[in-house]
Amino acid sequence: MKDNLHLIFTYPESYSEEIIDNDIAELETPNIKIHIERHENEVNAAKEWIVPTLLAGIVLKPYFETFFQEAGKDHYQLLKKVLKKC
Repeated sequence: MKDNLHLIFTYPESYSEEIIDNDIAELETPNIKIHIERHENEVNAAKEWIVPTLLAGIVLKPYFETFFQEAGKDHYQLLKKVLKKC
């Protein structure tokens, strides 16, 4: 069945039919085959985003700390020059 579809929309179970109907109202035409799926709310789905972001943050933390320390030194020198002129 899904092979012949043009669009598949997935919604959480908590969404009302009214919200879904409003979303797809403009898309419904005889030429477009739309399928709507409902799925349970899952807390574990957040792991797909949280875990990689957390790992990237841990790995890149030393890089950003060094980068901002050097940027702070450059900014301090520039600020010092400008304040001496005043």
